[in-house]
Amino acid sequence: KIMITTIRLGEKDVPMRASALTAVIYRSMFGKDLTVELNKMRKTRENNESGLDIFKQLAFVMNWQSLPRDTKITEAMKNLSIDDYYEWLDEVEEADFFEGETLSAITSLWVNSQKSQIPLKNVANPQ
Repeated sequence: KIMITTIRLGEKDVPMRASALTAVIYRSMFGKDLTVELNKMRKTRENNESGLDIFKQLAFVMNWQSLPRDTKITEAMKNLSIDDYYEWLDEVEEADFFEGETLSAITSLWVNSQKSQIPLKNVANPQ
């Protein structure tokens, strides 16, 4: 399921797009499984610096996915580097991630993109 929204970071409206590809790009960029990282953070219930990094990285990936491009996304991914993340991060203020509903909006976009659009069959009472 593809989810698209705009999240306010400081004075900027930042477009974001989440899909099944988000976790693939996240792993490619940051070398970690996004779901595992979010679950670890949820279990410890700590909003420490490493937890904030996960949200910054996720926001970057979802913003990058939303950008128009001249090539297929798989071709564009080959050129995506950690330097792109650092440049993006330099454009947003760290405090912006703590303001209002920013963290919640980032998480909700990702979670909602993972929900299936196909209703599950009732296994106990098949028809």
